[in-house]
Amino acid sequence: MMKIITILLSMFVVTGANTAIVQKTFLKSKVLDIRGGASIGPVDGDMVMDLAKAGATAYVAGAAGKYIATASGSSSSDLADFVTSAPFALNALCAAFAAGMYGLTSSGYDGLKAYTVANILSLVLKINSGGLDKAVDTLLEDKVNTILNLALIYVTFV
Repeated sequence: MMKIITILLSMFVVTGANTAIVQKTFLKSKVLDIRGGASIGPVDGDMVMDLAKAGATAYVAGAAGKYIATASGSSSSDLADFVTSAPFALNALCAAFAAGMYGLTSSGYDGLKAYTVANILSLVLKINSGGLDKAVDTLLEDKVNTILNLALIYVTFV
């Protein structure tokens, strides 16, 4: 139970970084206002979307390479196997979702927000399918997706 409370509180702190109390802490400073948003080192919103598009392109190319290798009877490369793994597949799906949601820009959802929402939704659905009583175990089993979602929340909404 304590694990669930800790994770929920950390998500509330990260997503609530625009409140006056949290603005005075390390999460929100005047430097962020000058820069125009938050970043994690050199990773900002623009870089996140560039990496998402590059990953989606690599996934499509890897999937095509694996298909051609299978159809011709040869073996696919390790690189094709790597870029068609589950994290790349999820990235490709979320990037496609974000591109499809581009028509919602008048409602405040740009590509980065749509990409972040798609990633969060995938994690929430994974938690739901594993059972809410095992939410922390699900998050710890998929550390890459959990860390990616926390970073996306920070970069997108802070």
